[in-house]
Order: sequence, then C-alpha cells, then structure tokens
Amino acid sequence: MKALRVLGLLTVIVFSLALGAYASEWGLYRGFPIVKVNVDGQDIDSDVPAITIDGRALVPLRVISEALGANVNWDPGTKTVTIVSKSPPLNYEPPTEEGRYKAGDEIEMTKAVVLISGVRYSTKYEDYAAPDGYKYVILDLKVKALANPPGSFKSVGDVFRRWNLSDGTTDATFFTTGTNPMLYRNQWVAGTVVARIPHTLTITSVDLTDTGNDTVTVYLE
Repeated sequence: MKALRVLGLLTVIVFSLALGAYASEWGLYRGFPIVKVNVDGQDIDSDVPAITIDGRALVPLRVISEALGANVNWDPGTKTVTIVSKSPPLNYEPPTEEGRYKAGDEIEMTKAVVLISGVRYSTKYEDYAAPDGYKYVILDLKVKALANPPGSFKSVGDVFRRWNLSDGTTDATFFTTGTNPMLYRNQWVAGTVVARIPHTLTITSVDLTDTGNDTVTVYLE
C-alpha cells in the first residue's frame, strides 16, 4: 500500500488537467471561482468546493482521495493528514503461486496442520455489536496437532499471529470467546478467531504460527 502524509492542509494544489478539474460558471466561494471536479467520469460534490487561485485549482483532499479508493485520516494534534491508497507499493512483488497459501489449503507446519475455512464480516458477533465505524472480522479455521500439544500451544487460537489489513497495517489483537477449543494429537479441531476493524478495511491475509517455530502467511484476497 502507498501512504502520503500532508502537513497542516486539508486541500492540495494540483494541475487542473490531472484530476479533470476545469474552470466553468459555477459561482464563487469566498471570492474565488468554483471549478467542477470529475474523477473517473463521476462529478464529485463537496461541502468545500474546488476553486481556482492564480490559474491553479485547489481541490478538497478528502473527497478526491476517497473517490480514488484511498483511506484518509486527520490527526488534529499534529495537524497531519495521512492518505493510504489501496494500490500496492512501487517496490511490491506479488508472491509466486508456488508456496502461496490461500483459504482451503491444508498447511503443514512444524507442530500442526492448519486449514482456514474462510473469512467473513459482520456488524454483530454473538452478543457483541460493533460500535459505529467498525465491523467484526471472523476467521473460521481448523487445526490438527501433529504431536501432543506443549504448554504454550494448547488451543485453536494459539496458531493465530496477526491480521494484515488492506491499508497496509497489521493487528495482532483478537478474541475467541467460547470458540477456542483445545487441541488433540492427529484430530481436526474447528475454532473461530475474531477481531474488530474499521468498516472501510478488509483483511488481505493472516499470519499463523506454531509457537514461533514456523510461521506462514495465508492470503484471503
């Protein structure tokens, strides 16, 4: 994912041709001519319109970024706008199909075999309702211990390491409530791992481990 940090401003100066902003008879905003903004064939509306000053177009950063599929966050403490696009970074090299694990694969690690049945999203999990702006991600998986589980590797949730989110961040927090059964040697045991994430994000992959001796990434998108 690509991230851009902009200090102290909520608008950004751009060449009008690049974003399809062009002068027209749209009235004035604080004495400056309003211009129309079109992104990928769609006219963009904003409570603060785009304007021209000295032949340059100033456009509202948030609505343009979100129209292009990016996530925008404003930190009032540091007066910093952070934009994270959904496109891969410039140096990104997609993993090859060989050795790339996905949901449905039986993945044999040092101490266990793991199979992720799938991932789903919901605003409610059991008796828990997600707060505004968030949703639950629910990961269904099966684990088969290859030996008698040691003390630090006893339940389904112990194979989980972290979530990899669509904005390029990672999150190691999760809960299992009553769906974290104990492991048994050479027996498939099903369980669920759950986390709360912003409603605008998805899970691209998860990292699994068997107490640090072996770690794999399973891709979900």
